[in-house]
Amino acid sequence: MREYLVKRFLMVIPTTLLAVFISFSILLLTPGDPVLLLLGPKAPPEAYEKLRAELGLNLPLHVQYFRFLCKALTGDFGKSLYTHEPVITMIMDKLPKTIELMLAGMLISMLLAIPFGVISAIKQGSIVDRVLTSFSLLFYATPSFCIGLIFIYFFSMKLRIFPVGGSGDIRYLILPALVLGLSGLALPSSLVRSGLIDALSQEFILSLRARGLPERTIVYKHALRHALISFITLLGLNLGWIVGGSVVIEMVFARPGIGTLLMTAIRRRDYPVVQGVIFMLSFFVVIGNLIADILYALVDPRIRYR
Repeated sequence: MREYLVKRFLMVIPTTLLAVFISFSILLLTPGDPVLLLLGPKAPPEAYEKLRAELGLNLPLHVQYFRFLCKALTGDFGKSLYTHEPVITMIMDKLPKTIELMLAGMLISMLLAIPFGVISAIKQGSIVDRVLTSFSLLFYATPSFCIGLIFIYFFSMKLRIFPVGGSGDIRYLILPALVLGLSGLALPSSLVRSGLIDALSQEFILSLRARGLPERTIVYKHALRHALISFITLLGLNLGWIVGGSVVIEMVFARPGIGTLLMTAIRRRDYPVVQGVIFMLSFFVVIGNLIADILYALVDPRIRYR
């Protein structure tokens, strides 16, 4: 187990570096000049060159990346080009709202996925199976911002149950978390369903039935644990979906999280803020995959010895 964990921890470093380098390169290679946006079109040419040199934008791409990485590893992402606040301060100010939304969305997704998958597997081929599968696929196929707007129209504007947007008490969290959780429901529920169907056809299940164990005990105590192996692996991958979805959901519901901070910074071409937020989001996804690998090994000991 120790060797397995060491290998997984070592994989975090190159994965994070690669993810940050790709996002860093795309940002700098996209059209647009933050210096022009800051100074305006009427500034003298020497002012553009001076500011570009101060920001380090006149350096080669690999030099800019190396400088950014060295500072980022110490928690220094520079200062915003517009507000002149430290980027790490801006991120830490918005991060709690984003983590709150991500955890709530993932919790809703996981809590619905297991019963949906179990019921669909037990009722395989029935009308209940078709309804639950169609329900989860409908939310998967519909863009999350569309679902968010529909929910706002019905639950906020028509029924007036939840606020339209913003942040505050738990009522402000329920609607965006529900949209985020339902959008990521299809894949985990289908994995639980297929895993449980496969587990119920195994020989050890037949032997348990031959011994006269109740079907409920067989399904929930023995078969479901076997089916949850692939489900646990998905937790890390699903975190990537949750991270990406939270950026969109925060914009729809006007939540003051790092997703809203990222989109504002992209519109302004505020490089330090964009780079800092992307670094943080990439780190979340990599850590999520690491946690999934560890849980996978704990649930299935065979993984440790491969």
